[in-house]
Amino acid sequence: MSSRTSSTLVCRHACSEVNLSATSGGAIAFNAPDSPLTQMGIKDAQLLGERLESEYGISRDTLAATSELRRTWETAQYAGLAVKIRDPNLNEVVLDTTPEKLQAIVCGRQKLPRDVLIAADRVLSEPPNARVIISSGLLIAGMCIQLGMNMDKFD
Repeated sequence: MSSRTSSTLVCRHACSEVNLSATSGGAIAFNAPDSPLTQMGIKDAQLLGERLESEYGISRDTLAATSELRRTWETAQYAGLAVKIRDPNLNEVVLDTTPEKLQAIVCGRQKLPRDVLIAADRVLSEPPNARVIISSGLLIAGMCIQLGMNMDKFD
């Protein structure tokens, strides 16, 4: 009989309307908790569900933890996951920055702010009881740094 180690998969939410405006010179997505997914975001979330099932054996009704942001729980729902946990510890860390600086932070070219690392520590020390976590890119980058992961793949 083989034993299988269970792991938690952490995913960034799909593209929301506010993310789309941010990439075209608009506002950064901070402080926009009710921004819905774009049509492309919906398609990406559906593809995420297919990939979770085909590559990781995660069924469509698997429990997912999301932040309280609409874009995270919509991503989980369109992926076919069961959203039972909306964890405030998974909410994004709001920074006063520009899109260019934010991209440099997430891609590891600039040091993550202390607040992000503290939030990441909080999630890692008390993780939600879910197979899949969907959150924001900045918090995920913080968790990766705290776990000693290489940030080169975030470009």
